[in-house]
Amino acid sequence: MKVLNRLKMELSNQQYFSDEQYIQFLTENSLTPTDEYDKSTMQKSLLFTVVDVLEAVTNDIDLMTGISTESLTLDKRMSS
Repeated sequence: MKVLNRLKMELSNQQYFSDEQYIQFLTENSLTPTDEYDKSTMQKSLLFTVVDVLEAVTNDIDLMTGISTESLTLDKRMSS
């Protein structure tokens, strides 16, 4: 599995940002998105990347509002 795909899996395949932005987060944590993921050597950096992504999400009020609205809409559909 490629590092970029593993990041997406850690984020439950939620597309908070574009692949280009995910690649930037990975690069900032010394990971190459096209490398094969190796848990023994990359897990810590990947988890730092996950934290960076989630911090960026929480700092973007428009994105957070969209996520909250989407979740609320899905909850209403499921209870109907």
